[in-house]
Amino acid sequence: LYDLYLSFSKKLENVGIFMDEPANEIGPTNESYNFWTNNLDSPDTLFTAIFTCHLTGERFASGSVIGEENTYKEDFWYFDHRECMLIPRGAIINEDDDQCDSNGIGECLGLRRINFVWYKTKKKAMAAAAARAVDCFGHRDSLDDTMSDNRYCKEIPYTIENAPELWKLVSESVRGVDSGDDWASLPHDERLTSRFDVPDLHSLLEGERSEEYWRAKYRESRMTNDMTSGGETNLV
Repeated sequence: LYDLYLSFSKKLENVGIFMDEPANEIGPTNESYNFWTNNLDSPDTLFTAIFTCHLTGERFASGSVIGEENTYKEDFWYFDHRECMLIPRGAIINEDDDQCDSNGIGECLGLRRINFVWYKTKKKAMAAAAARAVDCFGHRDSLDDTMSDNRYCKEIPYTIENAPELWKLVSESVRGVDSGDDWASLPHDERLTSRFDVPDLHSLLEGERSEEYWRAKYRESRMTNDMTSGGETNLV
């Protein structure tokens, strides 16, 4: 994932967009990840995670890493759209799961089921979230490679436009996990995509727009930041 961001930074420079940070400092940090457990005691404790892009605020959940089938399982939690939180299934109903489906009590309470991939260790869960991000970024960088055998996760990678509907809703609105820390976030006006008015990072590299176009957008964004902050503002 770090190498991907480094490569992207160099591609931006080729179209006339220069970051304030050195290229070797553009990669994500530990603050880009959040994880939580399935609320079960050891040895049944499992972990899942999300990676939040520090340039755009886009979030990616742990994927099902190919070759790691013995280290994870899928299970659902609930998305409470009124509170913008994820809620453990046990906190909603303690009866048999057959009595609670997407057309039953979950819908009546304004909740939606959403599946997550759970790993035996925090480290694997975080790596699986990074792997999902790498697959999606790689797909966007080369749209001819939709079903690449080289991807890390079983799930099909997606673009901004065709992201899974429920995950898009959850990732853009959830503040965090019930009784847990809030997820990493990036204010809308601090996102690189907002500053250049594009849907995702790879739109900055579109060939039909000239280098001068992006240089003008860059100058415009810097001038706006300086006027609103009263001084210089970093791009990321």
